[in-house]
Amino acid sequence: MEDLLKWSLANSNEQNLNEIQNQMSEEEWKLKKQIFNEVMSNLIVDETEEMKKCIEKLKTEKETSIINDNLESLQEFVENIDNANNLDKLGGVDIVANFLNAEDPTIKSNALYVIGTCAKNNIDFQNLLLNKKNILDHFISSLKSKAQNVQTRAISATSAFVENNYQAQKWFLSNQVLELMIDFLSNGIYYQKMRIFFFFYQLVQEKKPEISFQKIFGESKFLIEVVAKLVNNVAFFKSLKNENQNENQNEKFEEFDFLEKMLLFIQSLIEENEENIQVFKKTQIVGDLQLIAKDEEIVEEIRNIAFQISEKIGSSKN
Repeated sequence: MEDLLKWSLANSNEQNLNEIQNQMSEEEWKLKKQIFNEVMSNLIVDETEEMKKCIEKLKTEKETSIINDNLESLQEFVENIDNANNLDKLGGVDIVANFLNAEDPTIKSNALYVIGTCAKNNIDFQNLLLNKKNILDHFISSLKSKAQNVQTRAISATSAFVENNYQAQKWFLSNQVLELMIDFLSNGIYYQKMRIFFFFYQLVQEKKPEISFQKIFGESKFLIEVVAKLVNNVAFFKSLKNENQNENQNEKFEEFDFLEKMLLFIQSLIEENEENIQVFKKTQIVGDLQLIAKDEEIVEEIRNIAFQISEKIGSSKN
């Protein structure tokens, strides 16, 4: 089979094929063509059929490792948006949602990963979730979980659901999910904080007339206090490398990615918004930002962002 495939690739242009066909009898050519077509058909994976197999196994499987294997396979398939939208047609959404009840945190985490992947940049799937109250309730309960892997996947799934969807953002605000996210900025692990700051930054950048997250975040006293405290703790940023070594190996990130995401978030809050500038000015954040801007252990690009923010807030009139 391998030899035939190499032969096919080497002789795939029309001129070569015509020459080879002339050298063969009609029967030999037909046989060669038939075998080649069979080889190529075996190489093409029918992802819909593979998804169906995963879903069927998940309906009855009790073995933890096999459940996780099939959830992981589904997650890879639904990275393709067509497959993501096809998951519900195949009955897969409700099957996956059943595993959000699992006691095993890895199973629960993988189920959240599948749902979150489907929702990412996918308005159709986001709208589907709006009618799946059981899944949305699991988003909230998973954010309150004691298992870090479940928390982290819940943050990602919730973020994917809420971004660029007005109705999902209304759910986010009316169910106190914002408050849960802010709490992670105080008590969560490094990656969780980074993911939330990037999520908040994205919400501010949307600039929808229906909901101004720039205003909502600026009016959150708790959020501003948490951000100011994190900026103040410059030593924390120097210890990121040690914390990073304890993170899940599948979720690697650069040492100062968190600091960059937080600074970009602050920058987005004060952009053309004097009220938010004055809010931050009251926290004495300028001096801390200047320290970060001078810290040569931090990459220049991030130091420049810190400097720009400190200049903007510091030069503003009361």
